[in-house]
Amino acid sequence: MGSGVLSEKSDHVIGIPVLAAFYLAMAWAMTYHTLRLPLYLPAGDVAGFFAGHVPRPYQYRILGPWIIQTLGSFTGLDRYWSELVYYVSAYLFLFFVFRTWLRTWLPRAAADLAPVWICAAFVGNLLPRYPWDPLGVALLALLLIAIHARRWLLFFPLLVLATLNRETALLAVASLFFVERFLRREGWGRTLSLTASAAGIWLAVKAVLYVAYRDSPGGALEWHLAENAAIFMGESAYVDYLQNEYLKRIAGVFPLCWLQFLVALNGFWIPALVRWRSKDPFLKISALAAPLLLAAVVLFGNIAERRVYLDLAPWVLPLALATFFPKATGGSDDPSSPNGKVRGGHSKRETEA
Repeated sequence: MGSGVLSEKSDHVIGIPVLAAFYLAMAWAMTYHTLRLPLYLPAGDVAGFFAGHVPRPYQYRILGPWIIQTLGSFTGLDRYWSELVYYVSAYLFLFFVFRTWLRTWLPRAAADLAPVWICAAFVGNLLPRYPWDPLGVALLALLLIAIHARRWLLFFPLLVLATLNRETALLAVASLFFVERFLRREGWGRTLSLTASAAGIWLAVKAVLYVAYRDSPGGALEWHLAENAAIFMGESAYVDYLQNEYLKRIAGVFPLCWLQFLVALNGFWIPALVRWRSKDPFLKISALAAPLLLAAVVLFGNIAERRVYLDLAPWVLPLALATFFPKATGGSDDPSSPNGKVRGGHSKRETEA
């Protein structure tokens, strides 16, 4: 990239103290933005999660509320201070995890701007706010890091935490299957052994949560296919659009109603698809898990609730940013790639990590 601003030669310019201060400022900015949004909890009471007052499936997403309540118990902070500290910490954690993940695929200077890319993808897509959103994206990115590095002793404990946070941890299990079978070309025995172990852990955690909160209101799954079809055809509108005098006019006109899908992840999915053949094989193969989320949203979620697409950020953002900031040597896991690994070996990037 020559003498460009984002060249590898400029990597040493930004020191860790400056980077940490920048990340803290951005974490506060995102926390301020998040806490201004309405919270979907009964009477704003995080303790309601433990009393079983929150409708399922929200009740199963226990990790974030548990951290907030534990903060209050150990520090004596009230719920508002605890939530404030939690969100600043969660966003800081997300920024540093994403910096590590992006560093595999982008020049270091571009990866250092991880908070900028996260903010660009998140702002406008967090309505309503939920404690599990920033933590969920960070844990999914960590799971992909573990898959890429074949760190199974890290992957499986992280999968437990990610499942306690949100059911979309299953996306990492799907990515594991696709990478092992179709990228690393492992045999069916090893592939199914790893995938079955991961799926078994996910199912076990979900079963424990289901039994623990079986008396909570609501259902484990709610079918929304008919409602989503109406939204897609402009016959219905998401509440976010109905509350705005301008947007509700768009949401009720076909096909202008599709504009609400165009801004999923604030459009990062568009450059993610550009130059697809030149993108790293690991990112492309692991991203085959994305259609599973889209199918789940169509059947059980709300297709116009843009917040639900944030869990695709660990795949979409590096694919999108690699279009603008290609790296000279990739972190490919493709055995056929010059920079990739031979089965059973390690790539240059993994050795450096």
